[in-house]
Amino acid sequence: MNDNFDLESIKELQQLAHLKDEDIDTSDIPEHIDWTAAKRGYFYRPQRQKVTISIDRKRTKIMTEHYTRWDSAECLETEEDIRLYLDACIAEDPGDGTL
Repeated sequence: MNDNFDLESIKELQQLAHLKDEDIDTSDIPEHIDWTAAKRGYFYRPQRQKVTISIDRKRTKIMTEHYTRWDSAECLETEEDIRLYLDACIAEDPGDGTL
């Protein structure tokens, strides 16, 4: 388990782990039903680790290229352009919500 617990605490935790939910007395704790304001992952901090890797030049070139954002609205001038663009988007849509 954890090195910070003594043997007695470990045994107590193991006994608690085997209890069914309905066997645990929670009368001194108010039940919390409304979780709408809960924040998922609020206390989670991912562990980071510095590493060194070797990458060939072809792949480093790909990783250092800079791209600009393309806005279709800047290129669509007429309603016909918009219709054709939307038709092309619908035709290329894989159906998984990514497009």
